[in-house]
Amino acid sequence: MTEPEQYKGATMRKLLRILGLVIALIVGILLVVLVGGLLLPEEHHASRTLVTKQSPQAIWETIRSR
Repeated sequence: MTEPEQYKGATMRKLLRILGLVIALIVGILLVVLVGGLLLPEEHHASRTLVTKQSPQAIWETIRSR
């Protein structure tokens, strides 16, 4: 085996290791999100309030027109 071929093998191993670590990181993040979602109460509702000078009908018309 010549030197360039040895470097190719070492480079490929490094790239595969980095790819494996990236995939493991993504799977880990997905698991954290999944477990976090499972820990939420079953009746959990997210909401947000906004106080405006416009009537609810005017706001609803604006939302529907888009």
